Amino acid sequence: MSILQKIPSINCFGLPLYLGVELALGIAILNKMSGFYGLLSIFTGHPLDLSQWIFYFFSILIIPFYLNGLKNILKPKVINFAPILVLFSVDTLISLWFVIYFALEWLLNEDVKFEKKPGQDYSKSASENFEFGWIICTSIIIQAVRLYSTLVIFSFYKRLLRLTTIQGEDVGIDDIELDLKNRNIIEQNFYKIQIGCYKILKGKI
Repeated sequence: MSILQKIPSINCFGLPLYLGVELALGIAILNKMSGFYGLLSIFTGHPLDLSQWIFYFFSILIIPFYLNGLKNILKPKVINFAPILVLFSVDTLISLWFVIYFALEWLLNEDVKFEKKPGQDYSKSASENFEFGWIICTSIIIQAVRLYSTLVIFSFYKRLLRLTTIQGEDVGIDDIELDLKNRNIIEQNFYKIQIGCYKILKGKI
């Protein structure tokens, strides 16, 4: 039994799982739109390091898969949601890494201290420790929500896979039926990624 098979399925606060998946994907798409705004820094002259370039490009490239999931949420197929589960899981881990990376970079490189002027009352101002604690707590909450959303998508895919197997339905990997030879290169590569993600998950859930 693989590690993925040991992960228990969860409920989405008593709501149908597809609603949880729909909400998770909708929020994720809005979040990934930041990739476009990040790349606009090319025109503003703000320098980007390699990690930021990777983060923004990954955000943009992942959007079509999330949109495809939203489009097919009411008539889901295993082949459509395999890449969503893989990419959402990877995205969660990458986001966690970048949160830690940018937080450390900000703390180490930014001058967060301010000069106190004599005669002014700073008793009501937030302390640096309070601000830092607030940032940490907010980041933990956001990552916890992302992790829960990942488990919701995992549970949805797990149930979809079992239902497809029980009913003997096609998972949607017939490239002849899809007529890929007469499709453009973007659609062909999109399909290849779907197949690759399906093979990664096959036998593990």
